[in-house]
Amino acid sequence: TARNMTAILACARSGARITVRVTPSRSVWVEMWEHWAYWFATSLLGVHALAAAELACSRLHAFLREDGGFKLTIAQALLASEAVVNIARAVFLFVDPFLARSIIPFAISVGLFGFFVALSIVTSGLFYVYFLQAAESAGIAALSLPSSRLFRGGFFAALMLMIC
Repeated sequence: TARNMTAILACARSGARITVRVTPSRSVWVEMWEHWAYWFATSLLGVHALAAAELACSRLHAFLREDGGFKLTIAQALLASEAVVNIARAVFLFVDPFLARSIIPFAISVGLFGFFVALSIVTSGLFYVYFLQAAESAGIAALSLPSSRLFRGGFFAALMLMIC
């Protein structure tokens, strides 16, 4: 408590020797980590990441076959980055879920996790813009917007890129 800490600090300032007895206690986080819902959510998110990576890889493979090899197109770049992001997300979730086990050093985990989350957001935004424009160029009415000046000229594409 605060009263005990004040007395301990007063003793320390006076130069007296302080002996502190530390007894191990059960961490409150252990209860969360051992609960079935935690492992279910972690497994579900990991399987989702693997499914998204598999879908991105299979679509990338189809694009590579149709294009006759790797060409730096927007679709191939987006699918490749989405596959990398989801594979990294699955590794994070299966190896060290939510940094719970501290297997990977904290600074490296936070840096890599932040990078992959940012890349995932950018890729998702670019996917939306790319496939919306691809559908419109193919004559598919993917999104019907009012005929305002704001909705023409790629305003929302630029807004999406600014947000990402």
